[in-house]
Amino acid sequence: MDSSQINILVSEKEKQILLALLYFDVFNYPLNQQELSFHCKTNNNKELGLYLSNLIFQGLITKKDDYYFTGKINTEYIVRREKGNKRAIDLMRVAQRYSKKMFQFPFVHSINISGSLSKNYFDENSDIDYFIIAKKNRVWICRTFLILYWKLLPKSKKKYWCTNYFIDESISTLEDQNYFTAVELSYLIPTVNAAATENFYNNNAWLKQFVDNKNINKSFELNLKHNILKKTLEFIFNGRLGNKIENYLHIKTIKRWREKFSDLNDEDFELQFRSRKDVSKRHTKGFQNKVLDAFNKKIENYNKRFGIELHIPSNQKITTN
Repeated sequence: MDSSQINILVSEKEKQILLALLYFDVFNYPLNQQELSFHCKTNNNKELGLYLSNLIFQGLITKKDDYYFTGKINTEYIVRREKGNKRAIDLMRVAQRYSKKMFQFPFVHSINISGSLSKNYFDENSDIDYFIIAKKNRVWICRTFLILYWKLLPKSKKKYWCTNYFIDESISTLEDQNYFTAVELSYLIPTVNAAATENFYNNNAWLKQFVDNKNINKSFELNLKHNILKKTLEFIFNGRLGNKIENYLHIKTIKRWREKFSDLNDEDFELQFRSRKDVSKRHTKGFQNKVLDAFNKKIENYNKRFGIELHIPSNQKITTN
């Protein structure tokens, strides 16, 4: 149906559906109805079905099998997705094995799968990304131990140990409040200490502006105990000595990043290497910027194409370069 020949009427729920589809379009990843229910904040399948039917009727989206597109149907994306979904099943078991090792390092409080694997996808170019919650005032010692171990891994294994986001267990609200961060955090799958992840969600209610937090998937959670080495190292690095080392590692790491990525301006460096005493984030190659920029362009083109006004809900303006 030619959308120019009908009066386009889109509800807020339907706009949320469109935003989700456009965001995952950046990754050439069509979504199914169950996933869209997460993004449009409804568990009512009948209600969601009506929204999707209306969007299809108005020519705003298309459907093939169980998957929805904002443009022409691309069966290659479906084949690619389903292949990646099948591979993700095996990789979740790999992620659990590595999580067991990670938890035995000092000050690791909670481990969560993030990135593509948390969205049930893995291909030859994917890594296993982890969102680590460290014990109070020990983000940088925790991070250093895990990064040093990563450096010792053979090249073929490094992709299974990508610890690129650390937060302190006592942190309240994160500074990065945009669609990219909201999607990544809302899809977290805890492998260790899901209670800490739930507490993190409770402290970051802003996520629901973008994506309504689903019930946490605890099916991959491991019941682990601290070993003697972990307890010993945490005892050694406790108190004043630990505080001094924590501060040193924080300052030293930021200084090294500043030198290594001197081509970045302050704004880009801040976005890609958010580094506080209670947060350590490292996204090289401007990945977050690139995704948000591509997402915004898709929204702009879609608005022009159909004459509607989609926008990203936010407390702060999302800027890209």
